[in-house]
This record gives sequence, structure tokens and C-alpha cells, in this order.
Amino acid sequence: VFDFEKQLVFYGSYHSHRINVLCHVVCVPLILWTAFVMTSPSGPIMTVESELLAKLPIVLNVPFFVSLLYASYYLTLEPIAGFLMTPVLIGMAATATTFYETADHPIQTAFALHAFAWVAQIFTHQVFEKRSPALLDNLFQALALAPLFVFLEVLFFFGYRPALKKRFQNEVGINVTKFRRER
Repeated sequence: VFDFEKQLVFYGSYHSHRINVLCHVVCVPLILWTAFVMTSPSGPIMTVESELLAKLPIVLNVPFFVSLLYASYYLTLEPIAGFLMTPVLIGMAATATTFYETADHPIQTAFALHAFAWVAQIFTHQVFEKRSPALLDNLFQALALAPLFVFLEVLFFFGYRPALKKRFQNEVGINVTKFRRER
């Protein structure tokens, strides 16, 4: 669970086609954000008297604490990427809560977007990868790693850790070739 490269290769082995990766770069954050919207009705789990918190658009609700869990896991797996992703995760939780509080029909809208994003990902897995999504083999790994994986794909695009990217792509290539031979 804490072997970063092993986790990355597992997830990447189900996401080697560029169209599928691009779909995930768009849809995974959408799925997480809409899940945050749909869990925003939990309301604040706790309150903290703080002038600083009062000035921030943060509610200490389920989305906020889930974003902290993701951030903690990512900081453990890959500290630099985890550090860069932490404000993104907290921002997603905050904007999802704000959307829930201000939009007309936020749950219905979030549910429709959530369903669309899942259908799009399943479609690209079937059409471009010619295999089922990773979540069918390891639900926890797939759900826990998906946001970090797509964030790393964006970071890799901008030149982040080229040696890691090369090792990752080589291992994924081996796994994908093995999968295709065994079909």
C-alpha cells in the first residue's frame, strides 16, 4: 500500500492508451469533486473557533476530511507531488461545498456529472485499453490512487521526475504486453 512505484505501475498498467489517460485526467477529478458535492450535506463535523478559519472558505465536513486523508496518503507516497496536490484537494473540497450551498439542484447536477464521468472512463477502458478498469481487480488501490495518478500524468507532461516517468513507462509497457499475450 505504501510502495509508491509499485502502486503507480499497478494503476498505470490499466491506463496506457493516451485517449484513456486523457479521459481520466478530466474525469477522475470530476468524480472526486462530484463525490465531494454529494457528501457536502454532512455539514460541519466539528467547529473550531479561529479567526483564520473564519476567513477561509473551508467547512470542516466530510469532503474536507477526505481531502486530508488523500493528501496524507499522497504525502507519504510521493512527498513533492503530495505537497503540490494538497491545496488542489482542499480546494476541491471547498469549491464542492460552496457549489452545494449555492447552486440550484446541486446533488442532481453532481450525480449526473458523476455518472457521465464513470461512463466515459468505462467506455475508454473498453474501447482503447481493451480491458476492464483497475477497480475491478483492486477497488481500494484504484480509488485511492486515481487522483494521484492523473495529477502525476500532468506533472510528467511538464517534466516532473523524468527518471521516474521512464521507469514507470517501462514497467507499464511490460505489464501491458504481458496482459495482451495472456488474453
